[in-house]
This record gives sequence, structure tokens and C-alpha cells, in this order.
Amino acid sequence: MRAHVMMTTLPKLLDETNEALAAIPELPGVYAIAGEYDRIAMVEAPSLERLNDVIDAIGRMEGIGRTMSAVVLATRLRR
Repeated sequence: MRAHVMMTTLPKLLDETNEALAAIPELPGVYAIAGEYDRIAMVEAPSLERLNDVIDAIGRMEGIGRTMSAVVLATRLRR
């Protein structure tokens, strides 16, 4: 199961937030993005339940303002 989680971050807690995100093994990548959100995390989990737990954990982090998640239903191209 995979999802993309876009998030806003609080600038004063950016270092702590980056460290907390890096500690989650289900995140193979976190990227800085331009636009309404500051970061996007790629989440990969073995089950829908674990995927939900990880997304919830991200949303509860002190340095995260808000999130928007998109669960991947199908892969059309992967290189």
C-alpha cells in the first residue's frame, strides 16, 4: 500500500520535524515542494491499517500544520 502525504510545516520546528519524519521507516522519501504545501512524503506500508497509522502519526507531529493524503490505487508508470 502506498500514499502521498502533503504537509505544511512550522518553520520554527523544521529541524525537529525533519528528524521525526526521517525516523519513520515507512517513508522512503520526503521532498520539499512549492505551493500550498511545504513537503510531500511517500509512504509505503504492508497494510491499509499500517498506512493509516503512519498517516495519522504524521498529522499528530508537533511541527506539522496540516496534511492532505492521497492513497495510490494503481501504478500506471514506474521507472
